[in-house]
Amino acid sequence: MSEFSAECQAANRIAAQLRGLPTPQHRTRVQVPKPTKVRASRAVATGIRGKGEYLRVAAKARTAEVLAYCHQFFAENDQLPPQSSIAERFGFADQVAQKYMHYLADAGHIERNSVGKWRWTRKAAA
Repeated sequence: MSEFSAECQAANRIAAQLRGLPTPQHRTRVQVPKPTKVRASRAVATGIRGKGEYLRVAAKARTAEVLAYCHQFFAENDQLPPQSSIAERFGFADQVAQKYMHYLADAGHIERNSVGKWRWTRKAAA
């Protein structure tokens, strides 16, 4: 060990003692707790309580936007938009577009025809 490194170690040891930290050779054994991150919850920012409820409200709002886009696309093209078109329009993955199409189907807005394509739900004759 050189004289310079021994002096550096001694200086580090003294600095650690002045700061109230353990000495450098024992530092690996002592676990210093990390401070917890504190941030405002979504409930504070949006007024909606809980993460799950926030996500449900956001999904419901986005589903309404997807439905409006489907109406617009149908008016222009005489067919419902493909999932890739929905994904491109809203900027999310194809699987997410599929999820929103299933939300619309569960709500009774659309259904699958005999070949598996999406179509508007047929209203029962009253």
